[in-house]
Amino acid sequence: MMIPKKLTDLYKGLSPKELFYISARWAVSPMRAVERAIPATGRIYDIGCGAGLLSNFAVISSDKRNITGIDLSEDRINIAKKSVLGRKNVSFEKADVMKFDFVSPDVVMACDVLHHMSYADQESLLRRIYKSLGAGGIVLIQDIDKRPWHKYLFGLLADRIINNMAPAYYRTEKEFMSLLKDIGFEVESSHIDKWYPTPSILLKCTKTGR
Repeated sequence: MMIPKKLTDLYKGLSPKELFYISARWAVSPMRAVERAIPATGRIYDIGCGAGLLSNFAVISSDKRNITGIDLSEDRINIAKKSVLGRKNVSFEKADVMKFDFVSPDVVMACDVLHHMSYADQESLLRRIYKSLGAGGIVLIQDIDKRPWHKYLFGLLADRIINNMAPAYYRTEKEFMSLLKDIGFEVESSHIDKWYPTPSILLKCTKTGR
């Protein structure tokens, strides 16, 4: 699907390499489906935000969202920061999410990022985010399932190309569900890969207790 013009207008002046990254991310990631799952208002963190595509798309779609994007890549955060253009409801920060202090979040988004962390780090991060949330707080996880196999192989190949052959630590939908419920979340799962080449799943994780 084509990137919305309001979104591309935020990224004018990028190099061909940067434009390729932006286009590739949009093409393989179902950001429209993720955006529909985000509450229309609230304090939102977007971890592993990259160049800020999802963060920017989310605030374009609802200006009552206040989003902070976090990423460890200085190059990608620099692209994201250039896209802010004076807006007050979106910001970007270079930081290690394993050390980041989540301040009173309503929502934490983790889209196409957890599989770049070891399994131990995934669990550690999710448990720490759970503790930072109040009752009714939400974690939205969009990641790659391992079925169907042909989409999984395409997703694996695309991920390696976009991320310079970095290792990946994928979980199946069942494995994610088991971990998240063990942490304490109430979880809703849906497949959002129709019309997309990768087997994306969306997990809406709600903290129901105190």
